[in-house]
Amino acid sequence: MTVLPKARILVVDDEASIRELCSRILSRAYTVAVAGDGPTALAMARAQVPDLVLTDIRMPGISGLEAARQIISEAPDVSVVVMTGFNDFDNLRETVKLGVNGFIMKPFTPDDLLKTVGEGLRKGLHFKRNTSPSPSKRGGTSLGSSRPQARSLAASIAICFGSSPRKAR
Repeated sequence: MTVLPKARILVVDDEASIRELCSRILSRAYTVAVAGDGPTALAMARAQVPDLVLTDIRMPGISGLEAARQIISEAPDVSVVVMTGFNDFDNLRETVKLGVNGFIMKPFTPDDLLKTVGEGLRKGLHFKRNTSPSPSKRGGTSLGSSRPQARSLAASIAICFGSSPRKAR
């Protein structure tokens, strides 16, 4: 049996209790780093590119979405999972445009978090790089809204908010 290297997860949230909770839950299965704001997340991602960024949407200064957008502009194969405690449809639409690999609402259970992050990694390149016969080249994948997971996420969001999914540009 082949053992996959531990995926690197960067948790970004301005609430220390959420960062600590996510780190405690995820560190059982992954290598976890935490950042309390967007600029710190950008610096950490530049120093060591994560396989997945788990970010809050709303944070002071640079939003989680803007930080994720900047990270994937420099490292396009990074998967993104967003978390929020707000039912803000405009921000959720932005996550679809960004091409995120998962979405989780606060509060969440440990099982929900592990499942969402695991799915985000499987949809991203960490899993593909480490399970394919020939490793994929880093940096060659688009995270645009034409990705199937973004279309699927758009449909899920629409169901949650009782509206029809719009095609993201």
